[in-house]
Amino acid sequence: MLNRIKWDEDLYKDKDGNEHQNECELVWEGQTKQRNFGEMKFKLCPTEGFARDHFKQAGVEHYWDQAYSTAVLASSGQL
Repeated sequence: MLNRIKWDEDLYKDKDGNEHQNECELVWEGQTKQRNFGEMKFKLCPTEGFARDHFKQAGVEHYWDQAYSTAVLASSGQL
């Protein structure tokens, strides 16, 4: 995902209407004992809770928790 998607081509708007460049960060790398997802596909999640529930259905809500907490720390300047 870091190399195949042209992240800098699209802009998104935050809650205040300000435009920002998309970006992608690696938050975890490694191996697991089993596959938790079948076919990989794009899923639009309108809220954080909806996204966490999507990961919870696969039994890996900790992936969402780690990515979300990293994003919160990055936006506050603590990273």
